[in-house]
Amino acid sequence: MFKKILAVAMATAMVFSVAQVAPANTATVDAAMITTKEGAIIGKEDRTSAFWEDVTNGLKLDDGQTLTAEFENHGDDSENYFNYSFAFMTHEDMSNGTPQRDDGTYKEWAIVRADNYAVGGDWTGKVNMSYDEKEIAFTSDVNWDTWKAIVKDSNVVVTMSRVKNLVSIKEVITNIADPTQKITTTTTVSVGKAKGDETYNDQVYVAFTIDHAYLKFKKYEVAKTVGDVQIPEPDQKQETGKKKTQTLMESSATTSKVTGELMVAPGKVTVKAGSKTFNGTIKGKTFTVKLSGVKAGTKLTLTIEKEGYLTLTKTLTAKGTLKLSKVKAKKNKKKITGTVSQKKATVKIKIGKKKYKKAKVSGKKFTLKCAKLKKGTKVKIKVTKKNYKTLTKTYKVK
Repeated sequence: MFKKILAVAMATAMVFSVAQVAPANTATVDAAMITTKEGAIIGKEDRTSAFWEDVTNGLKLDDGQTLTAEFENHGDDSENYFNYSFAFMTHEDMSNGTPQRDDGTYKEWAIVRADNYAVGGDWTGKVNMSYDEKEIAFTSDVNWDTWKAIVKDSNVVVTMSRVKNLVSIKEVITNIADPTQKITTTTTVSVGKAKGDETYNDQVYVAFTIDHAYLKFKKYEVAKTVGDVQIPEPDQKQETGKKKTQTLMESSATTSKVTGELMVAPGKVTVKAGSKTFNGTIKGKTFTVKLSGVKAGTKLTLTIEKEGYLTLTKTLTAKGTLKLSKVKAKKNKKKITGTVSQKKATVKIKIGKKKYKKAKVSGKKFTLKCAKLKKGTKVKIKVTKKNYKTLTKTYKVK
């Protein structure tokens, strides 16, 4: 369920005005002692490990303690969640556990991804809420357009300071190839036992896991925190006069509509195309703006407004839709033919396990000459054209 609901990055803004006190009296755990299949390396180096396939041992985080983890993250930039995640749980050894396991003693207080998308412990739609239903809130200087490229191969420093049942987390992510590319996030997570239960939770362990990534640990330690550390409640209000930042999790634009989703429900959504302005309809955190008379390649200005939040604007390009028709791939024939809905499109065809080959296109018709086709062979056709959405369809030789 975790991978199904964690499809895109999300963020919400929150002001943190209290500086954290530096830790002292460090009791270091050597990275080589991390309980995993491959010592200090978490995950397969070919980046094929599934979510939770490799996990560190859990370090206990008590009131007044700070946990620091330093590691290299090597992820897969095809998805936001193909990187590291960290989890707050009741057990020290999670190497044989799986998310959602509940044997009566095991609970997950919260699981947070590298992009700060998070879920609470019972996995029943509590997105960005801890097990006790308190908001997992964070602020960030992230540019989501470049986030995946920066994080893919990066040096990461994670610092977690706990006061009672609240943990303040700072992540500094620095691209290895270009250290000027850096991301800093600050997150507040509640590790309370249940909604309304404010008693101190003695069973809180922190562990790291991966999804199609691997980590090389440099440090993994818990230290006592000197002095008083104040952590703001996740649901506290912004200072008077300061507005929160809206973050667009995902968006897409075609010649007929613009759709998207935000971290919080928007107040008003509009799209401007030239001199025309279109109003959107809102359903929870998602929105749809229907367009008319818009051509492929048209620049669109998306504007999102909400009281108490900064106005968000984004420029999108309206993508046209490509269609295939009259595709013929017959047994014993030495060619594949068909028609594309738009002229001057590029058509590439893959037969079975062979590589894609470029078809000859004349007007809207295409032809690929090939070896004699065998019945049942899969034929994948990919059509591309500037300012149009890429179309990929699979056929079988008849």
